Amino acid sequence: MNEDSPIVPKHVAYGLLGLVVLYAVVRSVFAAAARPFWYDELMTLAVSTQGTWRGIVTALRAPLDGQPPPSYLIESFALKLPASQEIALRVPSVIAFVVTLVCVFLYMKRTSGEIVGLLCASSLLATALFHTYAIEARPYSMVVACLAFALFCYDRVSSPLWTALFAVALASAQALHYLAFLAMFPFGLAEMVYTLRANRIRWSVWAALGFGMLPLAIFWPLLSEFNAYYGAHNWSRLYSILPQQAYGEVLDLGWHKAEIVSIIAFILLFRQLYQRLKNGHADKDGDARDLSQVAMAIGFLLLPFVAWCVVTYMQSGLIGRYVLSTVLGLPVALGIILHRANKKWIIAVGLVLAFVVGRREIRFWKSLPAGLAEVHSLYASGPDRLVAESRLDDLVVVVPSVLVALPVAHYASPSIAKRLVFVTQDPEPENPSYTDTSDKEARLYQAYSPLRVWTYADLTNGRRAFLLLLSDRSVLGAWLPTRLLKSNWSIRTIDTAGDFHLYFVEHPNGDSAPPK
Repeated sequence: MNEDSPIVPKHVAYGLLGLVVLYAVVRSVFAAAARPFWYDELMTLAVSTQGTWRGIVTALRAPLDGQPPPSYLIESFALKLPASQEIALRVPSVIAFVVTLVCVFLYMKRTSGEIVGLLCASSLLATALFHTYAIEARPYSMVVACLAFALFCYDRVSSPLWTALFAVALASAQALHYLAFLAMFPFGLAEMVYTLRANRIRWSVWAALGFGMLPLAIFWPLLSEFNAYYGAHNWSRLYSILPQQAYGEVLDLGWHKAEIVSIIAFILLFRQLYQRLKNGHADKDGDARDLSQVAMAIGFLLLPFVAWCVVTYMQSGLIGRYVLSTVLGLPVALGIILHRANKKWIIAVGLVLAFVVGRREIRFWKSLPAGLAEVHSLYASGPDRLVAESRLDDLVVVVPSVLVALPVAHYASPSIAKRLVFVTQDPEPENPSYTDTSDKEARLYQAYSPLRVWTYADLTNGRRAFLLLLSDRSVLGAWLPTRLLKSNWSIRTIDTAGDFHLYFVEHPNGDSAPPK
């Protein structure tokens, strides 16, 4: 700020930060309780329930899932908490979001003051990091927390202790997700700018960046086994997005809105970079640190483009959550832009932020009762009731969408779960849209679930009738009814419950009677 008197006293700013942290925890716990596990989280649960390091590594060598072992070990400890699985498995992500909030505040308040630091930290409440990944049992929130702590440590690398902690923070991020090495880019860019401006090389910082890559080397054999098993027709290539689309996912905005926000941020940051290059101050080290901070923000905001180049070279695909750490560029950029702003601008930004976050949070609390009721009924009561009321107890229940089949198998009653079957598609290696990732993964998942996995031939050879369970929530299984109809099987509706539809499927030469 360019005025000496603060908008509010420092102790008030810290008190407000405490309220933001408390709200984030309470809101996240309720949100976690109101959200059923989805496909990826069930993979986390399956691996984490192995309990020991050896059991986790064995599951990853299968390879059931594709994250480094430490993330599952953390989740296995979380499962011991006295809470529902939906809450316990997501506690590490909730805690990680709080760590990110605090680290961003501490990092920005050092150069821009407590109020700007509070605004910067609070801006994270408007992003997907809070709305989605703070309540997801995957390592993404934890990775961002490690990088936020690395950001805090990087500002203090003149001390050997903080340099060591900086190295540990980067290595921890890499130990939680294989693609965390992408986030080395903003730190490397910032240190390069510092080196050029200060005209000296901080070898300890570069060594810390190198140390951060160590877990990737340690867990490389597991990653290689995973890629060997899934690599040929990996789903990420099929669902890859463009770099500019990643901003929409990370900022939790529409693609075009996020693109506009990002462009404005880039323009203002490059303007700050130009002004600081032009008006450097006498303290050479301080001048270099100021410039490296701007470079850091630019580096984080450029991550989607850096990641796109890397995954394209690796013949893989760009998925928004893989570059979730881009979100750290938003508060850092905001702090830099507001660093010398007057009180009116800071108050205006605070009001806009309060409006954006407040409107979304009001909608969340209004929808919470329905969400809490849904978590146990969406995949359990709905399919259970439909199948039970059909009174066709001798027929298998086919769920052709893997995104539906796994949650239904997890939440269904034992009597229904043992009848569930997921059907894989026949290989189509010449089809550019073909992916067998979920089919391969589902086959491995059978060892951890009552769900059975069959081929189309397993289902149709010698079988005269079965039940078909479809959901409006996923169109991935649409191929099966289409193929059945082309083969003259008859499909008749039995009943509907919410998003689920149950059908009676009969062979053209069958004599089974559908329910009345």
